[in-house]
Amino acid sequence: MPNSFFIEIDSYSVSEEGNTVSGSVCMQRRKDGRSVVVLANGAESGVKSNIVSKVIASMAMNYT
Repeated sequence: MPNSFFIEIDSYSVSEEGNTVSGSVCMQRRKDGRSVVVLANGAESGVKSNIVSKVIASMAMNYT
């Protein structure tokens, strides 16, 4: 019997009142039989926080 399992990954972000985007980002990738999930928090809400968290998450994703 093979050792296999199933992982379902989902994310949901809520922006603060008055902002249109959240500062949190979730990126996921499946490559070479492994799953990589990166969660990054921009510490606030808004476009600037979202950009910062996307850059950090992208750097972490490229590092793995």
